[in-house]
Amino acid sequence: MSLRLTDVNYRIEKKQLLSDINITLRPSEINGFIGPNGAGKTTLMRVASGSLNTPGVTLNSVPMTALPIEYRACKLACLNQSSELDFPFKCFEVLRLGRIPHLTSRSHNERIVEDVIDRLGLHSLRNRVYTTMSGGEKQRVQIGRILCQIWDNLDSAFVFFDEPTAELDLAHQLVFFDLMKMLAAKGASVSLVLHDINLASRFADELVLLRSGRILAMGSPSEVVTKQNMMQAFSVDSEVYRLDARPLIQANIVIPD
Repeated sequence: MSLRLTDVNYRIEKKQLLSDINITLRPSEINGFIGPNGAGKTTLMRVASGSLNTPGVTLNSVPMTALPIEYRACKLACLNQSSELDFPFKCFEVLRLGRIPHLTSRSHNERIVEDVIDRLGLHSLRNRVYTTMSGGEKQRVQIGRILCQIWDNLDSAFVFFDEPTAELDLAHQLVFFDLMKMLAAKGASVSLVLHDINLASRFADELVLLRSGRILAMGSPSEVVTKQNMMQAFSVDSEVYRLDARPLIQANIVIPD
């Protein structure tokens, strides 16, 4: 079970957003996509998740574009940076939206919704109207919706999150990453777009560092988070330390282009 991008390119009109991308996403791994603004992280996530169709993306050696939409929706789930909802749905009703692709019984779907509420600690939000929630509360509900979508396929799911912790406080960031480790332990492939290099280094098994739509470096956090790579990608001088064998960076000086 793998999701592979082979010589993938993506452009919009004259703007080349991705060039010569070769990545394999595997079960039981947490992948972090990092890089400066405009590097192509979100585009890469959307291409890999099937949100943007392009040649060269295969799921278990089958072209993504050849797979039925319903099948893809049960195996792949993606939470974008902005997932606003203007309807006055309650929390549990938003969670139910994740079950739309599944031809499963109402009772089965309700059990999954309750499991996710328990797992994410959403009891206090269960009957709250989504539009009255804070940004962090909305994000927790949206994460729950994504989990409901793949909850009964965890051992073969591919999940994608774009800046998932931006709205979360420290405690809920830790809850989120603990949840990602749980998903990976059950066999899911987890991919995260993250701006915080230290968070990515701490929790990801593999990192993909992008710059100008190309892969600058790929591998373990120790292989990717280096003084030289940070200079090339972000134009910053930095010090790289080690914390529990994981790299930890401190950026010092911004170097003008």
